[in-house]
Amino acid sequence: MKYFGILDREELKLGLKILEIESSKESCKDFELEFSQEIIDMCRQVDIEHLLVEKEIFKYTFLSDKMIDYENDPTNFEGEFTFEDFDAFLDIPILISYKVYDLIYELYIFKVEKLKLDFFDLFEENIYGMTYQEARKMALIHFKELYNTITLSNPEQSFTMRNSIYEKIIHTPSLLYKLDREKKHIINNINIYTYLPYLYGDISLFNVSPYYNEDLIHEITSFQIKVDILLELNNRFNFETDIYFNNIFYYQIESIVYLDSFLNSGAYAFTMYTISNLDNIKRSTLESLLQFLKVSKLFNSTAEKFMEIVNLKFDENIKTLKKHPEMRGETTHKIRMNNFQKEWEFFKAKYFPED
Repeated sequence: MKYFGILDREELKLGLKILEIESSKESCKDFELEFSQEIIDMCRQVDIEHLLVEKEIFKYTFLSDKMIDYENDPTNFEGEFTFEDFDAFLDIPILISYKVYDLIYELYIFKVEKLKLDFFDLFEENIYGMTYQEARKMALIHFKELYNTITLSNPEQSFTMRNSIYEKIIHTPSLLYKLDREKKHIINNINIYTYLPYLYGDISLFNVSPYYNEDLIHEITSFQIKVDILLELNNRFNFETDIYFNNIFYYQIESIVYLDSFLNSGAYAFTMYTISNLDNIKRSTLESLLQFLKVSKLFNSTAEKFMEIVNLKFDENIKTLKKHPEMRGETTHKIRMNNFQKEWEFFKAKYFPED
């Protein structure tokens, strides 16, 4: 779905006026006398959220099982609601969230780009004449030093979990995993006004009130420029496998549209990672992978959609994938599926333990 420019600015203004009348506000002046500006802004944001939900751009997702049952089948629902049953969070399409984040970074990168250029000027000067291994040791020192300048809002710690055979194991989040979580945290805290210039299709509004947000701009640019440097070092010297930020995963905007076909982001990342590591992309291997994903309920779409994703992401031209019937004994297809099962369990435990 195309979201840029989907919203008419005048229509939203009219909708807000109607909401004010319906809520029996006699005038903005009276309203402002009674409440602080902070409360007024918060109420307006709620009104805007309500209108965006009405236009089916955003949606409310209820936390209560009773409300979920009611939404699924309102005519046969039996029961009474409590006040807590109406608790909900605003569900914003992931494509909009990442587009807005990337757009703000692109608009204001000029504020921080010198940091990246100066870093690599100095780094290249320091490693001149070194062997690859010597340069890698130097790069790792710089990587850790720069990483430690990033203040994480909620630093992830090691935790215990159980694997598929219920053995207790310790999961220690990697550095890129922690950066991934921090980026999601920043995105989740973008306020409703910041989305409006994108939805209006007018990026010039990012520079004017109430859409301009100096704190958010600083948070995004100062964080992302450091992430860019760290990713460049990691790509060159392979400190850890990059599952979270590389081109096969959802930070590549084009990939976001395919996430709905998978159970979760971990299932999508596993699929892309597995295919990218094949020495040769054979149709028979893709058939086994697809069947494993379907049986495990990791992929919820059609074979046609799966082929579309593979062809686009890996520049292939797969036209048909057959479904293998259940057969007794150890067939090559069954062995491949069992291997994918083991690889998925390892991948999930290492990179996406919380999914």
